[in-house]
Order: sequence, then structure tokens, then C-alpha cells
Amino acid sequence: MRLLYATDGSDSSVQGARFLTSFTFASEDEIIVVHCVDLFPFSHEAAIAYSYIEQIKQELAPQILDATVEVLNSVKARISTAILTGYPGKSIIDAAQEDKLTLL
Repeated sequence: MRLLYATDGSDSSVQGARFLTSFTFASEDEIIVVHCVDLFPFSHEAAIAYSYIEQIKQELAPQILDATVEVLNSVKARISTAILTGYPGKSIIDAAQEDKLTLL
């Protein structure tokens, strides 16, 4: 099974990751933890937005992903991470379809 778990770093996301640890995973299963940096607040200020988005991707997004991975470390599944950029709803669905994931 290949599962995509999207997180925004909120308490609810962390609780969702804790819930995942109650499932039985095999070593061939994979959990892909993603965080999407939303473009919406910056859609009209492209020059300013680019540097701010890059800063979020380099500083904040890895912290969010690392916190979620730490919660999931007890599962047997392989865990990988990805940072997406775009409108979260579309970007997450596109990533799931592109990677032919089993569960979102």
C-alpha cells in the first residue's frame, strides 16, 4: 500500500498521524508525508511571493514534515517526504494521482 499523508503542521494533523500509528503496516508499505506551501496569499505579488515561498520551503516546511515523521517512526512502513507548492487541494490530489497512490 502507498499512502499520501498531507500535513499542515496543526494539532489536528499531528493527531491524524498518531491515528495512523494504530494501523498495521508492512515493510513494503509506504507513507509519503507532504506539506503544500499555498500560493493563494501571494497570487498578485509574484516578485515578493517567490522569495517568501522559498523561505517557507527551506525553513518551515521541513520542520512540519519532521514533526510528522517523528510521530510515524514507530510504523514499519517506509516513510518519505515531499514539499509541494501550489493550491493545496489541487496540488495534493495531483501528486496522489501522479504517484498512483492507494490511499490519500
